[in-house]
Amino acid sequence: MAPGPVPLHHEAVDMLHDILTPGSDRLAHALAVGRRAQGVVAAHQFPHPDLVVAAAYLHDVGYAAAATDTGMHQLDGARYLRGLGYEVDLCRLVAHHTFALVEARNKGLDGALEAEFPRPSTPDLDAALDVVSFCDLTTSHTGEPVTVDERFAGIYDRYPADHVVTRTMREVEPLARRAVERVRVRASLS
Repeated sequence: MAPGPVPLHHEAVDMLHDILTPGSDRLAHALAVGRRAQGVVAAHQFPHPDLVVAAAYLHDVGYAAAATDTGMHQLDGARYLRGLGYEVDLCRLVAHHTFALVEARNKGLDGALEAEFPRPSTPDLDAALDVVSFCDLTTSHTGEPVTVDERFAGIYDRYPADHVVTRTMREVEPLARRAVERVRVRASLS
């Protein structure tokens, strides 16, 4: 019997090792977010598990030098993946993780983001986006598990008060907290 196709999330892990700096915080964070998603979807029957896990691993691929274009990692990552021929739903999940549309608006890129990668709009894909955002928001920038409070505090500590990331995260914090809670409830997490 011939082996089946390689799961999408395995490709994602290989890609991260190829394009992110070995030993970097960025690589550690991306890998930890993906592993966290694996645990969440496996234990709690979320739809499209391989897609969700792959998107979680690849959520920050836009930070890679090979992907950087606009300076908005969500859009850059989605464009990079689209250029490699990945499916549109994966690109859309990467493009919109952690309420990226707000950052896009704050950077004047919301028109491009919405035109190229419309936000996922089915209940299954909304749930998938919540899982990716949940995993991102409960993993530190160095890959350690954290509470959402610790994650926001870490972001606010790393960026100046007037930085677009700080302004954006302050704006999305209530939305992000609701997304985290939706996943906690659905997955029966404490």
